[in-house]
Amino acid sequence: MVELEARGLLERTLEFLPTTEQMAERRAAGTGLVRPELCVLLAYAKRLLREHVLASGFPDDPYLDASLGEYFPAAVVERFGHLMAAHPLRREIVATIVTNDVINSMGITFVSRMVAETGAGAEEVAGAFIVARDVSNAREPWDAVEKLDRVVPNDVQADLMTGVDAMVEQLARWYLTHVPHIDLRHEVELAQAPFAELVASMGDVATTAWRLARDERLDHLLAQDVAHDAARFAAIAPDLVYAPDIITVSRSYSRSIADVAHAFFVIGERLYLDVIERRASELPAQTRWQRLAWASLADDLRLLRRQIASAVLAESGDASIDDAVDRYLAARTDPYERLASLMTTLAAAPGDDASVIMVAVHQIRQVIA
Repeated sequence: MVELEARGLLERTLEFLPTTEQMAERRAAGTGLVRPELCVLLAYAKRLLREHVLASGFPDDPYLDASLGEYFPAAVVERFGHLMAAHPLRREIVATIVTNDVINSMGITFVSRMVAETGAGAEEVAGAFIVARDVSNAREPWDAVEKLDRVVPNDVQADLMTGVDAMVEQLARWYLTHVPHIDLRHEVELAQAPFAELVASMGDVATTAWRLARDERLDHLLAQDVAHDAARFAAIAPDLVYAPDIITVSRSYSRSIADVAHAFFVIGERLYLDVIERRASELPAQTRWQRLAWASLADDLRLLRRQIASAVLAESGDASIDDAVDRYLAARTDPYERLASLMTTLAAAPGDDASVIMVAVHQIRQVIA
C-alpha cells in the first residue's frame, strides 16, 4: 500500500483500506487484511506490475509469442497465427497476460518482495518467474493440485499449492541473483531438460535418510487421498530449490545430473547443511528485516553447498562421489571433527536463536578453507 501510494495509484480512504497505524494495531492483535481488502489490493498490484512491464522492453521478447497465442481462440491462432506478432496491441496483451500469470500464481506481494530482496526491477521479477515456471514445468503440479478440489481437505490442498509456489519463488530468486540479464528462451532451453532429469532421478541419487523422509511425506499425503502424481511432486519439491545450482555445476564439471545431485545430497548430510537449513527455515520472521535476513541466509547456505560440491568434484578425479567426499573430508579431519562436536551442542540450543546458526556456518567454512 505504501508503494502504491508513493506512485500516486492508491488513496486508501477512497478504497476503505486501513491506515499504517490501523495495520499496526491489527498486527498487534494478530489479525490482518480481510478478503474484500485483499481483492482491492489484488487489482492494484496487477495495475502496478502491468505499468512496469509495459514501460520496459519485456513484452517485445519473442519467447512470449506463445502467451499471446493462448489469448486467442484456437481457430483464430490456426488461421492467423503468422500475424500474431504484428498485432497492434501485442505489447498490451502480453503485458496483461504476464501480469495475470505472475500475480495469480504467486500472490499480491511476490513482486515487491523480490524487488526488495534482490534489487531487481519488477519486469525482471516477471521474467525470472516465467523462466522458473517453465524450467520446472510448474503448470503440471499446479493443475494436479487444483484437480483436488473437494477431494482432499482445503488445508491439505492449500499446503500442496504453497509447496509448488515456494519452489517457483526460490527458483525465480536464484535467476534474479545469478543471471544478470535473463534471456527467457536461452535459460528455459538450457535448464528444462536437466530439471526434468533431476525430478525423475531424485529417488535414485539421494541419500538413504532423504529417501526415508521422502517416503514418510509421500505416505502421509497418500493417506489423505492426494493423487499420486501430486503427492510425489510435493514430497520432493522442497529439495528442487537446488536444481539450478546442480545444473550449473553439472555443466561446469561435465558430470551427470545424477552424480552432481548425489554430491549435493551427500554434502548436505555429511557437513550438516541439511540440519542448519532446516533450523534456519524455522527462525521466527516477525518483521520485514528478519524475513530479508533469513532469505539471505538461505541463499548463503545454498551457495555454500554449491561451493563445497564444486570443490569435491574438482578434486574427485575418477573416484565415485561417495569416495570423493570421503577423501575431501579426510584431508580436513581436525576442522571436521570440531564441526561434528559443535553440531552435537547445537542440537540442544534454542530453535529461535540465529546466532547458533551463524556459528555453525562459520565452522563449516573452517572445514572448507
